[in-house]
Amino acid sequence: MKSFTNHSFLKKIFVVATGTAFAQLITILFSPLLTRVYTPDALGVFGTFSAILTILTPIANLGYPYAIVIQENEKSVAATIALSIGLTFGFCLFLASTLFVSYPLISEIPNFQRFDNLVWITPLAVLISSSLVVANQIAIREEIFKAKATIYAASSLLVNLLKLLAGMLWPTPSVLIGSSMTGNSFNTLLLTKFIAPVSSQRIKFSAVIEVAKTRADFAIFRTPQILINVLSQSLPIVFLAASFGSSAAGYYTLSRSVLTMPVTLISGSLGEVLFPTLATAQRSGQRLFKKVLISTIALLLVGIVPFTFVFVFGPDLFDIVFGDKWRTAGEYGTWLSIWLFSVFICSPVNHVVPIIGEQRLALSFAILKSLARIAVLAICFKLGVADVYVVAYYSIASFTVNILYIFVILRLVYQYDAMYVR
Repeated sequence: MKSFTNHSFLKKIFVVATGTAFAQLITILFSPLLTRVYTPDALGVFGTFSAILTILTPIANLGYPYAIVIQENEKSVAATIALSIGLTFGFCLFLASTLFVSYPLISEIPNFQRFDNLVWITPLAVLISSSLVVANQIAIREEIFKAKATIYAASSLLVNLLKLLAGMLWPTPSVLIGSSMTGNSFNTLLLTKFIAPVSSQRIKFSAVIEVAKTRADFAIFRTPQILINVLSQSLPIVFLAASFGSSAAGYYTLSRSVLTMPVTLISGSLGEVLFPTLATAQRSGQRLFKKVLISTIALLLVGIVPFTFVFVFGPDLFDIVFGDKWRTAGEYGTWLSIWLFSVFICSPVNHVVPIIGEQRLALSFAILKSLARIAVLAICFKLGVADVYVVAYYSIASFTVNILYIFVILRLVYQYDAMYVR
């Protein structure tokens, strides 16, 4: 337990959180300007494209990048990197071919003209996004948190500057998407400078095949889990866009992006440091339960005040900060704060799942949560529920399953310690 609470561990969290804080501060400072440059419609198209990208990325790499942190030696790491990148390239070629062949059919989809020119950059966007996932996982394994934090802050500044300056001339979804892709490319290239010694290991094809087999649980269980989660998280954007127009999707996109800032800043920073720490503890025969429990309680205590504040004052807060045309986004935020608070405190249990080998159960919960979300949206559609209440019911269902998930995983971690740690 001492190794978990020592100065080195806390320092790593502080370094990651500091870089993330700078990046989020930059985003916060630019957000009131960007919401006055871009319309809810433009932000809605950007949000829809981003949602599609988050669905395609885990399909491209089959979740293998997340095995990088827990690999036991550098040869296995290099083979995992090669496997992840190879799968990504293959998928992007397949995606480009599929889009080319099926374009006449796709172009018949209602409102497709809003996305017409964006179709052809989708394979490139997936390649960039998946490469960034690989680079991030290597950086986490190598614990180059200071460099990673600095690069993240710099890329945030670049993205927001591009969105603002280019948006003053062309306030279109294409500018938002292009700026985001540029930032991800910048982030990946700079990280590569620090991880080159790791990724330059000599790789044998047999080693790549071996990793594909030994870490197949990531493809079989982790990828569907991620995919189901992002699909169900993307459903409200698609549902709102289809039922209430792209402006509603824009309100949702802004609200969720603002409220996920503390999730990325604190919960995400803790998770990036906690994951390799738990992996090392497991390899050395240390207990995991107290580490996970203390982290979860700490996040609960940290998050309860800001998320409650948004729940109470959401509409007024968005009205003041982003302008009166975004007040509806604040109404969405009131309810999204419930769901995202549960996401905020889920980070420790999410990171311990692959370490204790419970990815099958995590997949089951992902399916359960998706079914609950789909049922909520289906009922809302049938009853003609107003957009704000669609977000409310969706958030309450997500919160309920997440809290149940936390308790179940904590119990399994306790049992794991009792069974395997002496």
